[in-house]
Amino acid sequence: MPYVGKSMDRKRNARRRQLSGAHTAESWNAAHPVGTAVRYWPIYPPIEGVPPVDTTTRSEAWALGDGSVVVLVEGKSGGVHLSHVEVLP
Repeated sequence: MPYVGKSMDRKRNARRRQLSGAHTAESWNAAHPVGTAVRYWPIYPPIEGVPPVDTTTRSEAWALGDGSVVVLVEGKSGGVHLSHVEVLP
């Protein structure tokens, strides 16, 4: 298949995430308000010696240009991809 450029790659990857059942920003925000207790992994997949961090969200989730969905958490600058986040009970 010929290379079609980054724009098509982003669209294709976003569609794959959507079909996989991954959260969209809208579905995450509907289920988890700002202030939700979460655990996030600074490195994913987790590696030995780098523990997860328990914290709370400080923003609603939003989609990046490539379709990845991220959320801000207390104690970290920049967005954390939802694949690195687990909601705590």
